[in-house]
Amino acid sequence: MTNPEPTVRDDRRARLAMAGLITVGVALRLLTLRAPGFPSDVGTFQAWAEHLVQVGPGGFYAPDYFSDYPPAYLYVLWLFGALFDGELLRLAVKAASIPADIAIAVGAATGVWRHAGRGSAILAAGLWSLSPAAIFAGPYWGQIDAVGSLPLFAALVAAGRGRWATAGGLAAVAAMVKPQFGIGVVVLAAAVLIEQIRYGRWQPLGRVALAAVITALALGAPFNAGPAELIDLVKKASETYPSTSLFRAPTSGTCSPRWCCCSRWPRCARASSGPTSCSRSASR
Repeated sequence: MTNPEPTVRDDRRARLAMAGLITVGVALRLLTLRAPGFPSDVGTFQAWAEHLVQVGPGGFYAPDYFSDYPPAYLYVLWLFGALFDGELLRLAVKAASIPADIAIAVGAATGVWRHAGRGSAILAAGLWSLSPAAIFAGPYWGQIDAVGSLPLFAALVAAGRGRWATAGGLAAVAAMVKPQFGIGVVVLAAAVLIEQIRYGRWQPLGRVALAAVITALALGAPFNAGPAELIDLVKKASETYPSTSLFRAPTSGTCSPRWCCCSRWPRCARASSGPTSCSRSASR
């Protein structure tokens, strides 16, 4: 008869190894929090948080107020604005990706353990927790890519398990964090199309579509953002940031407000007219 004790011990050691890697990843992220990051975006997030506390979600999308994000992440900023101020608010904004990073590492490790064993699960936890890209983009630079990646990742896992309604709702949450994460909707559309072609099942399509629409409308309702407003918001965002590459000098004679704000490229700064994203915080 096989002694279960070594297996239990190995499982415990694997969990401790994963916890250790995730803890090291969190520590590295905390060490980068005080870095200035990308001042334009961090300052804009701070201003949005404060503005949400002042006017509430219903008054946020005003015609004379700059805002180019869908509602999902604004709930997080609203909470930050209610709890923090000044430097603490800035640090909270920059740390927003850390809980999402932890959840992604735990979720990836759990899923990989189920299909590929303990060793691969430890590797999965380490790859995300210690990834320089995730550390740089999140707590150092101040971006929220991990916040959108978490529901996107969860949506794909749910779809893989045949939980189509859950997948549709999570994909909508991801798209409502940033429109770029709407790629999850495209992947789900391909998956349900395959289901329809191979098995003649139309139920996955209906469940995904219904859950996604309900979720998007529910998130937008407190902000008075219905379907038309959400579509217009995405359109405005694409017009504000026409460049698809952030880490290069704009080659045209015009540039997005965030580039002009940073004055990294004098030609763009000279070409700019009207308020920039750096001046948005001051003007509020």
